[in-house]
Amino acid sequence: MSAPDRIVVVGSGAYVIGDTYGPGVVLRSILAWLDSRGRAGDVVLTSRTAARREEAARGAAEAAADLGSRTPVSVVAADDVERLLGGRPLAVFVCVPDQAHQHYVEAAARAGVPAWLVKPVTGDLATARVLEASCRAKGAAVWVDYHKRFDASNLLLRWSVERGEHGRPLHYFVQFSQPRDLPMQHFAWAVDVDPLTYIGCHYLDQIAFVFPGVIAERAMAITIDGPVRHAVGGRAHDKVICDVVLRYRNQPLVASLHVGWANPLGAPAKSVQRVELDFEQGKVVADQTARGYQVWTDAGTREVNPYFFQRLPDPVTGAATVTGYGYDSVARFLDYCVADADEQHRLRASATLPWIEHAVFAERVLAAATASIAAGGRWVDIAS
Repeated sequence: MSAPDRIVVVGSGAYVIGDTYGPGVVLRSILAWLDSRGRAGDVVLTSRTAARREEAARGAAEAAADLGSRTPVSVVAADDVERLLGGRPLAVFVCVPDQAHQHYVEAAARAGVPAWLVKPVTGDLATARVLEASCRAKGAAVWVDYHKRFDASNLLLRWSVERGEHGRPLHYFVQFSQPRDLPMQHFAWAVDVDPLTYIGCHYLDQIAFVFPGVIAERAMAITIDGPVRHAVGGRAHDKVICDVVLRYRNQPLVASLHVGWANPLGAPAKSVQRVELDFEQGKVVADQTARGYQVWTDAGTREVNPYFFQRLPDPVTGAATVTGYGYDSVARFLDYCVADADEQHRLRASATLPWIEHAVFAERVLAAATASIAAGGRWVDIAS
């Protein structure tokens, strides 16, 4: 039996429900989209353990109450995913650690269900390529959550490059760090993932987005180890510094990324982000932490990014609404899911939307950076 307005979410972690740093994006965005589009449906979350299912059910109820949503939300065992996909839901959201991405996205592709996938594609170039090819062969729609493509500051940056208003771009520099307690206390999978793969992939994707048609030639990466690596081990380096040699419009371009789990617990924001782009005749600086809204209390100062994900009162109705580029990634994908065939064809042809075939660019650079780390920081050619 078809369930066209059922939305399945594989996983029920921080990005779905929420954590100590704020409300989860995925579930609230889905609920807000259903309500704003006037669609009746239900949401099914999955979790592996009974204890986690109870916790997720409480979090889901709180999320619905936050928004005043009456959409039913249930939590079932992870083993039920195949059965749920067999019912042909409207969409599936895959919000689990990287190593499980391939399994669930391929299951969605077999069932003919559009999939929304937390970044990166898989964190491993070989499996990412296999997955992309498999989905392409099946005509499957897979949207990777590179939501920074919808951030107004990144759109302005892309437009500036496209118009050539400051001449040739020379150097793209990114600083991006998150709290050290995330890998030390909250992310059980952190031992297998370095911060360049986990959060830096956003800005590797931005290279392809801001500089359309860019060619990635080689990469070099080194690590800095401190309290995170000492506590967690494995690939949980405190910081990764990565340089990428590129060619854009047949001219050289260099990208430098300093990415880490380096923020002390008293940092004013969960994500500290700054982008600089040097041109021949100018410079653009995008402070993506200090967005102009601060909260001062006796406990300290918080930088709030109102453009990522916020619950705001609608000025007409007074009802809680959701807005921001984190929401946009969910809403634009779901709009695709309910569009007619012609509109879906147009959207699938877009090179600026984060479909899986475009998202593999970041995996190619990550593979070279990971190989460089293993080789002690030597330069590694990026696979074509």
